Amino acid sequence: MATVTTAGNLGYEARILGLVSGGHFLSHFYYLALPPLFPLMKAELGVNYTELGLLLTCYGITSSTMQTPAGLLVDRLGARRVLIAGLFINALCVTLAGLTPSYWAMAGLFLLAGVGNAVFHPADYAILSASVAETRIGRAFSLHSFGGNMGFVAAPVVMLFLSAHFGWRTALTVVGGTGLALTVMLLLYGGMLRDEGAKQARKKKDVSLKEQLKFLKSRPMVLFFIFFALSSASGGGLQSFSVSALVDIYGMPLETANMALTAYLVLTAGSVLVGGWLADHTKRQDLILVNAFCGTAIGTLLIAALTLPYWVIIALMGSIGLVRGALNPARDVLVRQAAPPGSVGTAFAFVSTGFMFGQGLTPVLFGWLLDMGDAKFVFYSSAAFAVLAVLTVFFSKERTL
Repeated sequence: MATVTTAGNLGYEARILGLVSGGHFLSHFYYLALPPLFPLMKAELGVNYTELGLLLTCYGITSSTMQTPAGLLVDRLGARRVLIAGLFINALCVTLAGLTPSYWAMAGLFLLAGVGNAVFHPADYAILSASVAETRIGRAFSLHSFGGNMGFVAAPVVMLFLSAHFGWRTALTVVGGTGLALTVMLLLYGGMLRDEGAKQARKKKDVSLKEQLKFLKSRPMVLFFIFFALSSASGGGLQSFSVSALVDIYGMPLETANMALTAYLVLTAGSVLVGGWLADHTKRQDLILVNAFCGTAIGTLLIAALTLPYWVIIALMGSIGLVRGALNPARDVLVRQAAPPGSVGTAFAFVSTGFMFGQGLTPVLFGWLLDMGDAKFVFYSSAAFAVLAVLTVFFSKERTL
């Protein structure tokens, strides 16, 4: 692991967290910028939910496949430059998506946007690992996750507001422009970001790519990859299509369905802070993962299997978010512990590939379920993926990822 020469300097760590988490906020915001607009886009573009889901899949495919290359760039060239370039590409493509009249051009833009989105996890975690004291790393990871989750929380509210007042195209252009403004801020103030990747590049000149990637074949890293894929598949169904599913299943008003999703996202964001404290004060992070996903499976099954009042559904969605958020810091600490010195960016890129793989492929599945009239299976499928994620924990001989 990278040593931290600024350990104990809380002011410095707070500034680093602010800059890095701002980009992470937008990364998550952009992924959920489209789903609240789906009913409006469906009518204007003349497409179905499967085709709309394909836009998210385009974003997820390139985000997934470019994660490990982005991690290698972070560890060889430095995290700061890679982070700034990725944010610029991501924000520019979202801006242009609001201007293009063509569905297929929009699909191409989201393919390219995913390339920019691929940099955030490897760059962010490399910067935090090099900048934050060891005793606070779990809480730093939790605040970073909190920033990303707040992007999820803000997206439905902001996009519904902007689209209602200015149209869905203007909404996309405005939020894309916000990312371009943050890119300028990082260019002006990003000099404070510790850049261990640039230093490691000099040490790795004579190390072959095959040797550098050898640790990714280890049992912990393979299990992490599978776990991240299943975890994101479970959450992706709720984030992207729970609103449409609740409208179809219960005849729920769109505003009420979005309220249920917002409850899920808000409590996910809040509980991640508690998860950071737990990650710094426990040696059994695997138990946090198991309990969280068991709770997720139970909650989603209840929503699908029973006929419930609206307020109960909102409460259940919030409870699912509560348990899911608590696992993220423990999961991230375990990944950091499994990464060899100087390879934090590559490690997080690899497992994030699994995360984006699950997140990128499942929108088409869930969109197809809605088109087939099986809206309840959005929740059944989410529960099934959560159960499979738990099983990956027990496939480890030591009962730990």
